[in-house]
Amino acid sequence: MRTKTTILSAVALAAGLLSASAQVYSANVVGYYNVKVNAHGYALVANQLTNDVNSIQTVLASGFTSDPNAVINSTLYLWGGSGYNIYQYFTGADADAWFANSGSVNGWYDNTGVLAVGTFKQGAGSFIFNPSNVAITNTYVGQVPQGAYNRTIKTGFDTYSIIPPVSTNVDASFSSFPGTSDPNAVNNDTIYIYNGGYNIYQYFTGADADAWFANVGSVNGWYDNTGVLSSSKQNVGQGFFMRHFTAPVQWNYGFTVQ
Repeated sequence: MRTKTTILSAVALAAGLLSASAQVYSANVVGYYNVKVNAHGYALVANQLTNDVNSIQTVLASGFTSDPNAVINSTLYLWGGSGYNIYQYFTGADADAWFANSGSVNGWYDNTGVLAVGTFKQGAGSFIFNPSNVAITNTYVGQVPQGAYNRTIKTGFDTYSIIPPVSTNVDASFSSFPGTSDPNAVNNDTIYIYNGGYNIYQYFTGADADAWFANVGSVNGWYDNTGVLSSSKQNVGQGFFMRHFTAPVQWNYGFTVQ
């Protein structure tokens, strides 16, 4: 399927440049990756390392902007399954100033001045907005997940990510995905890859792609609206949205550091 996958391993100190917004390094099963958010921009980010209990405050702990006037604070839009919970990043001093608190700590706060207590779970994605005039870079640190994974893809619209830190194009990352296909292009599973705007792809079996696009010899995979297999890059630390038709399915895949 014209796919290429780069897998991070303990034998590689640097997996190389993955994109303008993400790099990955790993000397063993404990590693880190960087995710860049451009000035006045959004990034759909994902947690692909295990860090303590994967709390929001632990995973998203560094590299963010704070403002005692709550104007240029980094903002987290944490996807909750049907909508967003919104938090702003404050240093302790800035939180004290804005919320009239005393003894606050650095972290993500709701609009009443309460620290966020949820998890930044693996297998999901959420937006970070950078309202400042300079780019920011968040470093994710933790243990590289290994083994078998089982992810429930629910009916309807939701946000997801690949669990291990893998840089790949879309077809490779979804090679084991049990997608819903339709020769009439009505009820096909659809993914939305965000890179400043959405690249949209529908899932087709080879036979359904032949029928819809008048192709010959198509393969199972994710296609753009012209019948071309996706070449969109799925970067480390990146989430995506999906609309799944039919009943929930289990997506099973695995990853092992070599």
